[in-house]
Amino acid sequence: MSIIQTNPIFNAVSGKLSKTERIYLRTNKVTGKTYAIARRDRPAAPATEQQLQNRRRFALLSRAVKEWFAANRPGRESPSSPGTIEYYNLHNLYLQQNKVGSFPAFVFRHVAAQYDETCQPTE
Repeated sequence: MSIIQTNPIFNAVSGKLSKTERIYLRTNKVTGKTYAIARRDRPAAPATEQQLQNRRRFALLSRAVKEWFAANRPGRESPSSPGTIEYYNLHNLYLQQNKVGSFPAFVFRHVAAQYDETCQPTE
């Protein structure tokens, strides 16, 4: 992924440039940086053990994020019930940064960091 300097006309452009090209543009509205991504075809070779391990870890973390939201989000018991303090603390941290674009992705990083801390091999 590359960061490119664009003409101000392109600041509002996001998405695929054309049907034939496999280049996508995305503009971060907070920082104003535009990212260009060239998509590649899937490899024909079967997945390696490392790839399979990454997929299993992603599935595990995705389940943990869903459980976290189910336990902490506002409206979990009734439509008017407030969220937990942990939810609001994490949401405030999310609002103070501009690297991660969505709150669920920010929660995913938080849960992944906790998972990595608890699963470190002991020496």
